[in-house]
Amino acid sequence: MVYQSPKGFKVWSGPMDKWLANILLQSARVSIGDPPAEDRTGYMIETPAGTFPALAINGKVTDEELHALIDSLVPAKEDKGK
Repeated sequence: MVYQSPKGFKVWSGPMDKWLANILLQSARVSIGDPPAEDRTGYMIETPAGTFPALAINGKVTDEELHALIDSLVPAKEDKGK
């Protein structure tokens, strides 16, 4: 685990990050247009509810940017009706 937000979202990282990001970015290439960058990375996000969405970043991201992004996430049950 590389980070946990105040709202309980956990960010997992490991040796397969670049491989994971490549698969996700190749799958999204029709929408994003650009091929996967050499400095791509991927993360698994564990939600407070126990689900595991994936995050693929096509380029560099700082720890501060990653933390800000994860800190902005809201559990779905808190967001209903907004």
